[in-house]
Amino acid sequence: MPNVEHTRMTSADVWLMNNSEELIGLINECTRAIPELQYIGASPIAKTEYKTLLLKALPKVGFRESNVGRKQEKATLGTEPVACKFIDGSWSLDEKVALECEWGVDAAITIQAQAHLTSVMQHIGVQTYYGTQADATGFQGLASLLPFSNSEMVVDAGGTKENAATSIFAIKTGIQDVQYAWGQNGQIKDGEIVYCEQYDKDMGKFWGYAQPISGYVGLQIPSTRCIGRICNITDEPGHRASEKLVARLLEMFSVGMEPDMFFMTKQSQGQIRDERTATTAEGKEAPYPETIFKIPLHVTEAISNKEKLLVPA
Repeated sequence: MPNVEHTRMTSADVWLMNNSEELIGLINECTRAIPELQYIGASPIAKTEYKTLLLKALPKVGFRESNVGRKQEKATLGTEPVACKFIDGSWSLDEKVALECEWGVDAAITIQAQAHLTSVMQHIGVQTYYGTQADATGFQGLASLLPFSNSEMVVDAGGTKENAATSIFAIKTGIQDVQYAWGQNGQIKDGEIVYCEQYDKDMGKFWGYAQPISGYVGLQIPSTRCIGRICNITDEPGHRASEKLVARLLEMFSVGMEPDMFFMTKQSQGQIRDERTATTAEGKEAPYPETIFKIPLHVTEAISNKEKLLVPA
C-alpha cells in the first residue's frame, strides 16, 4: 500500500492556510476526536462548487513494427460535479448564563464557541457516511453510493437485527479519489462577538452575546472504485466484524487502488480484537488493532451502531 499519510493535504492543512491563528487553535482542539477530518484528504476551492476530472477508461495502446503506424486513441475522460454546502455553527449566549460562569464571561464565551465548532465537525463526520439521510440540506455521503447489501463494493455481514447494525467503511483518499472540498478558499468565517438583544420562544427580550460561525464544505466521491462498505454487522454470532469480511472487501478493490484507511465503531474494533488471540504470549490482554492487513484502522463516533439493515436491490 502506498504511504500517503504524509503527502496529502487534510482539512487541518486547509484551515491553517486560510484562517486566523486563534480560530485554527480552537478548530484543532475541536477536531481531535473527529478522525475523518484528520485523515481524509482535503482541498480548498475558490467558489462553492467545481467539477472533478475523471478517467473513465484507459486508451488502447500496443506494440508496432518499424515504419508501421498504429491508430492512437485518447483516454476517456469525464467530469463529476462537487457542490459545497453551507454549514452553520452560529451561537448565542444569555448574559445571565455568562455572568454565572465560575471562570468568567470570556471563559463562558469560549466554551460556547468551542461547543458549537465541535458540533459542526461532528456533523460533518456523520454527513461523510450517511449524507442526505443524516441532513437533507448537506452533501452526499458514502452510503448514497453503497445503498444496498448487494451494491458494487459492498460486503454483507448478514446480520438480522434491525436498527442494531453497523458498517465498516474503506476509503481511498486523494485529489483524484475521496476528499473534502472546502469552499471560499477554506475559510471558516467567525464573525465578531457582539452584545445584542435576544428573544425566547415567546418573543420575550433579554440581552446576551452572539457570534456567526459558518463555512462551505463538500465531499468528492468520484466513483465506487475508491470506497467500500461492510454492512449489516451486528453482535450476533457469525455476523460480527472480522478480518475475513475485510479480506473479502479488499478483493473488490483493483490492484494498486486499495483503500488507505478503514473507519469503524469501537464495537467493530472490539469484535475484530476478540477474533484475534485474546492475550499476548506473556499472558497480557491483547491490544485493540490499529491496522488490518497493514491498512490503518480509525475508530469514529460518526458511524452508528443502530443502522437499519441494508437489503438487496
